[in-house]
Amino acid sequence: MCKTNSSCGDSGVNCACGSSSFETPKGPKGDTGLSAYEEWLALGNTGTEADFINSLQGAAGVDGAAGATGPAGATGAAGADATIVPLTWVDITLANGWAENPFTGNAPVGSSTPQYAIDQFGFIHFRGFLDGSLKTLDEFAVIPALSKTKDSFSQCVADSKDADNSYRSGLFRMTATGSLSLFIAGADLEGPWFLSSVNPIYVAD
Repeated sequence: MCKTNSSCGDSGVNCACGSSSFETPKGPKGDTGLSAYEEWLALGNTGTEADFINSLQGAAGVDGAAGATGPAGATGAAGADATIVPLTWVDITLANGWAENPFTGNAPVGSSTPQYAIDQFGFIHFRGFLDGSLKTLDEFAVIPALSKTKDSFSQCVADSKDADNSYRSGLFRMTATGSLSLFIAGADLEGPWFLSSVNPIYVAD
């Protein structure tokens, strides 16, 4: 160490005493310490360095509060108008004594000729008027078989008398084979029976 004088304060590692100076010698290099991975193993853990890195990730934190609702987006452009395809009506060939009733009274708009049509959505529609006064069977026609028709689909169909315009009901039936029948009871079978009052039936493939 150096002596203490007016130009050198307390003794130290590097100091100047008058005109002379020197450094104290360095000690030997210490041993290399353990890495963080090695320390982790020393604590009793097992695994690869990748396992050690993965272990440093803590558990997922609690979800934060939901943010405020953003402003409403701009209104989108108007969609294209739907295209409605006109119905193509097919005449029904009557059988078993059934005939067309050329009714001109208070009846639904449309041809008096018994007809059917299948729309673009797969529903079958009927229109026209029937006269059953000379029928020999309840089946009045057979149209091409329609795959989605139930084995026997029935619903009411209206009848209007010419004289007093009163209404009664018959039972319309369509089967999967295309058979069309109308079950009616009592007198005045000439009708006219409104096929127009049959609700559309889903028959598409």
